[in-house]
Amino acid sequence: MLSAEKIFTGYTDVEWVLDGISLSLKPGEIVGIVGASGVGKSTLLGCLNGELTIQSGKISIDGEKLKGPNEQLLPGHPSVALVDQTFSRDLHFTVYENIYNQLLHLKRKERIEFCDELIGIFDLEKVRDQQSKYLSGGEQQRLSMACALATEPKYLLLDEPFSHLDAHLKQTIGDYLRALIRIRNLGVLFVSHDGQEALSWSDRILLMQKNQPMKTYSPEDAYHHPENYKEGRFFGVLNKISWHGEELMFRPTAFSLEATTAHHRSCSVQYKSSNFHGPYWSNLFTLEDEVEIILHAEKQLTTVKIIYV
Repeated sequence: MLSAEKIFTGYTDVEWVLDGISLSLKPGEIVGIVGASGVGKSTLLGCLNGELTIQSGKISIDGEKLKGPNEQLLPGHPSVALVDQTFSRDLHFTVYENIYNQLLHLKRKERIEFCDELIGIFDLEKVRDQQSKYLSGGEQQRLSMACALATEPKYLLLDEPFSHLDAHLKQTIGDYLRALIRIRNLGVLFVSHDGQEALSWSDRILLMQKNQPMKTYSPEDAYHHPENYKEGRFFGVLNKISWHGEELMFRPTAFSLEATTAHHRSCSVQYKSSNFHGPYWSNLFTLEDEVEIILHAEKQLTTVKIIYV
């Protein structure tokens, strides 16, 4: 297990970037860390990888204390691989060479087969013989992920891993990671500012907020049962209204146009506008107190005057 116990790090003793953060990652699970920009998500990954120094606390890998960058010549740990936003690779090696050079622990035939497999999964076939310095940002990100997996780590740390990927590649790479989790008992920890992304990929979600302890959610609870409005908005559009003194929060699909057992509180609404999103229309309404809400439906709700929540 990869664990952090009450770790503190910062640029001064007055203001901490990480203020007593604790977490754990077990082999065979994928954990998403969600938080706004600037709360220390990338710093946390750097500490967990042994590249950044912590002022206090403890980071352990399978019961062994992780050494910081000032305690060993080469920072890091052989069981941990980090893909951050620098996408650092040897710029003068080709895509194939960068991946192949991470596979020296395998026999030659296995190296070639694994290298070809990763190039195919990460859609790098067209640039396999191109020097990495000429790659686009998305290609560099995919190459970095391929190189990280080539080392066959026990724990994989990913910083905004899907930011440069289209929907098809997200699905392909996500399915491949899930297969590796099952086959190799790989533990994956990724950070994202996009909570909806975390809903799709995570077994557990850790919500990271400035100067607050980590809060743990299941994907279902993060979306359907957030503890408050601020936290709920990390995971998608969330409406908040006042109904006869009662504060109600509901997602854009959690309404009805007729009274039902589940949806019985009536609200008068005024239609404002709609945007088409492919599978659904996003309809903007205002309530009598000028509060705005968004409702998702298969069509524009231009004639709707009353909804039930």
